[in-house]
Amino acid sequence: MRHRFSAARGLLIGAAALAVGLGSFAAFRIVNSGAREGTSGRGATRPPLRGEVQLALLQADSRKPDFDGIIHGWRIAPGPTLEADGTGSASRSFDCTPDEAAGDRPTTLDFTLTYSPPGAGSPSDPERIVCDGTARSVAVSYPVRTSFGESVVRIDRSTWDRRAFPIEAASDRVGAGVVGGKPAVFVRPIDAASGFGPSEILIIEDDELDPFATILHLATSDLPFEQLLEIAEGVR
Repeated sequence: MRHRFSAARGLLIGAAALAVGLGSFAAFRIVNSGAREGTSGRGATRPPLRGEVQLALLQADSRKPDFDGIIHGWRIAPGPTLEADGTGSASRSFDCTPDEAAGDRPTTLDFTLTYSPPGAGSPSDPERIVCDGTARSVAVSYPVRTSFGESVVRIDRSTWDRRAFPIEAASDRVGAGVVGGKPAVFVRPIDAASGFGPSEILIIEDDELDPFATILHLATSDLPFEQLLEIAEGVR
């Protein structure tokens, strides 16, 4: 099994290492999360985990094998792995060149959010993609302040023509779940107690490939998994 060290993960580990080397929690907070408040001792709010602990967790997680398996009948594996065996980017194919729909043109994939976690900002306008008049994807994102600084929650409902979805995460963080009675894939944070690290939820809303299945995907970082789950349960 391939071990993970993606470019994004390498940048995050590098940023953490730089901040730890500087001996400054405030510097780590800015580099790691984009937070701009509390840039010196008294004004900073210390996160649940010190910078060197975060770095150690990231490094340990990157050395673990990727998850590559079947959950609820769907192949879950890193994108490059799926592409290598022919189920990668093609698993969300289009019969035409997709165009972004105008922001004021609702689609059958549109959704509303009934719950936002504490510290959440205003959601973006929907990013819609249509093809020959048929919706293929609708996505919304919003900023959220976590105990580690600024993060982003992204929610995407889309159609897929194969039961395969790219997720790059350590095997011990990926498992089966249920959200609102629908089968789901849970990707828990690196540190479950604090919420540190990336997390995802994939909900299989309609599993029939006739011609497309419909999935709802949520992704964030540094947010307790219970809050991400509550966001997912509040999508209508």
